[in-house]
Amino acid sequence: MSATKTRFETHDGGVWVLRGDNPDLDIIKPIKVGSNVYFGYGCVVLPGVTIGDNVVVGAGAVVSRDIPSNCVAVGVPARVIRSIEEYSERSVASGISTKRLAPLDKRKYLEARYKDMNEQGN
Repeated sequence: MSATKTRFETHDGGVWVLRGDNPDLDIIKPIKVGSNVYFGYGCVVLPGVTIGDNVVVGAGAVVSRDIPSNCVAVGVPARVIRSIEEYSERSVASGISTKRLAPLDKRKYLEARYKDMNEQGN
């Protein structure tokens, strides 16, 4: 699992407004996350949610219901937008193979690749 600035909320804080009549009320539910799951920056996962295996959750998503395995989910509330197979096809088609380059080699490659954009001020 990979998660940056992701919050896992296992309790429902909204019950504070009910504490006048129900002073001991809590709603606490576990969150289950499968294998090989990536959370984009700033996700929030709410109580009781189950997320399957091989899932990408888009940045800023609020996961308020279960997400099945092998898909990409985005939005507020998060919803499935494509299969992991479709995501893989698009990523491979548009990606570049620089992950294992040494930092200096990667920089040189990227500067050469995007040279025209830099010259145009983009």
